[in-house]
Amino acid sequence: MSTSPKETLGIVQGQTLYGRYHVLHVELETPWPHAKPGNFLLVSSGQPDLILRRPMAIYRMHDATHIDILYTLVGEGTCSLSKQHAGDKLSILGPLGNEFPSPSAERRIWIVAGGIGIAPFLFWLETYSQLVQHTQIFLGFQDQAQTHILQHFDPWKANLCYSTDNGSVGFRGNVVSLFKQNLQNQKPDLVYTCGPTKMMNAVYDICKKHRISIFSSLEARMACGIGVCLSCVCEIDHDNKNARYDLVCKDGPIFGKSFDQKLDAK
Repeated sequence: MSTSPKETLGIVQGQTLYGRYHVLHVELETPWPHAKPGNFLLVSSGQPDLILRRPMAIYRMHDATHIDILYTLVGEGTCSLSKQHAGDKLSILGPLGNEFPSPSAERRIWIVAGGIGIAPFLFWLETYSQLVQHTQIFLGFQDQAQTHILQHFDPWKANLCYSTDNGSVGFRGNVVSLFKQNLQNQKPDLVYTCGPTKMMNAVYDICKKHRISIFSSLEARMACGIGVCLSCVCEIDHDNKNARYDLVCKDGPIFGKSFDQKLDAK
């Protein structure tokens, strides 16, 4: 779990466009030395008619005060972010939430992510760059334009496969089909996943069938980010327990489920 989140000022350093992906480069007024891969933040441009901050994964941390945020245009909040220029100021609350477990030599980890769900994993790969030699990465995109973001993943291209829905480049189809195809040849110990709900549900079902433990990073609408407003309640299936309702912001956003009882997926 991250340390106590604090509101800080973010100074926009610029933006870079990769197809439909926008990467917002931000300098934090207050350093985040303890941010972990999987943590997220709440960000607001200060536009008067947009009261609530938007939850975003930490895409990259260059150092404790310089971060990147990956997003696509899906509504008024992200549209407002896309209009920010160098020197503009943002209100940011973070770091929030828990983290993806670190890799180990004993466990083969596969990453399965689609669309904006790729956002948490660059930070994870860069943080544990000396320990991810055996990690396999499966990323799904809509079309070739989105794959321009893959240049950030070049250090791991030998272990990376990707798909496009229209088959313009890479595997033709979605990332779930790509994941299933590779399971015919080998099986990981753990799967980390993030993406559209339908995609993650499919990955979860496959992992259950093949008895592969899974960690899923969930997305939810939220107002406070600290468990007070109760707007991000989600039903979660826990190990050795009945399903219960948890808060994505406070208890997550990453939730683990162990289908192999030899593994501790807490």
